[in-house]
Amino acid sequence: LTDTIRTDLAVVAVFEPDERDFSGLRINEVFSNPGRGSDPKSDWLELINIGKDTINLGGVYVSDDRARPMKYPLPSGVDMKIAPGEHKVLIADSRPLRGSRHLPFSLSSEGEVAGLYYQSGLTLKVLDEIVVGPLPPDGSFSRIPDGDGPFTVTGVSTFGTPNILVTGLRTEKMASVYPNPADRFFTVRTEADVISCDLLDLQGRVLMQGIAL
Repeated sequence: LTDTIRTDLAVVAVFEPDERDFSGLRINEVFSNPGRGSDPKSDWLELINIGKDTINLGGVYVSDDRARPMKYPLPSGVDMKIAPGEHKVLIADSRPLRGSRHLPFSLSSEGEVAGLYYQSGLTLKVLDEIVVGPLPPDGSFSRIPDGDGPFTVTGVSTFGTPNILVTGLRTEKMASVYPNPADRFFTVRTEADVISCDLLDLQGRVLMQGIAL
């Protein structure tokens, strides 16, 4: 003898908000036009934590499309934590199988949107979102001063290091600066015969003007 008992089951999904503090997380630099002096020779986004606590990036969405803000969720793991003051670079090379920091899309050198988003409960939050215009070869779209300043187009990129301002080169041929950052000495390499430049610190203050090279 077999008895069959039937009952109605209700499944209730409860979405609890994530209370992580992302207030210190910023997009700090965008690089989308690799030139001959680029290393690596791929697009990338640099993040920075200007807060006081380590931030777990696991579950944060990265996108280059406002219509698809949840395009790519960053994985969890030790490599996806960013300490106070740390710069962390995400490689936009359309090759996510290469590692946790490789994104499944690339960036347009003609300009587009770059954004960070997070879903807390049923709410999708914009953590940071910027519109990037066309960039020169080896140049980038950087916050000056580093971390919390406004964005500006710079003549050189600063992969994983504090941003510096190199703009206004009066030539169609760009320059590269190394080492970067520098302590006392640095080298400027350019294809131009003679140029002049201004030297500014990380706060954008002019240290020297009209330096002949």
